[in-house]
Amino acid sequence: MLRLVRVKFLDSCTHDHWTALPTIRKEMTSIPCQAVGWLVEETDKEMKLSSLINEFGQVSGMTIVIPKGGHIIEDIRGFEIQEGYNPAD
Repeated sequence: MLRLVRVKFLDSCTHDHWTALPTIRKEMTSIPCQAVGWLVEETDKEMKLSSLINEFGQVSGMTIVIPKGGHIIEDIRGFEIQEGYNPAD
C-alpha cells in the first residue's frame, strides 16, 4: 500500500553566470521546498515520490528522489486517503 505524503526539504541552489565571491557567500543558500506525492520507496538513504499512479501500480509524471541524511528533510506528513481508494493496493 502506498502513502500520499508531503515532504519539506532543502534543495540545492546554482548560478550559471560570473558572480563575485562575497555575493555567493552572502546570498546563495539552499532553498526550502515541498513535494507532494505517492511514497514509492523509502530507504535509509532516500525517499522516492511520484505524482501519478494508476490502478495497475504504474507511475508517471514527475518522480523525485530526495536524499536523506544531514538536515535535508525537515518534515514528512501523511494524508488521509478516502477509504477504498488505493490504486496500487
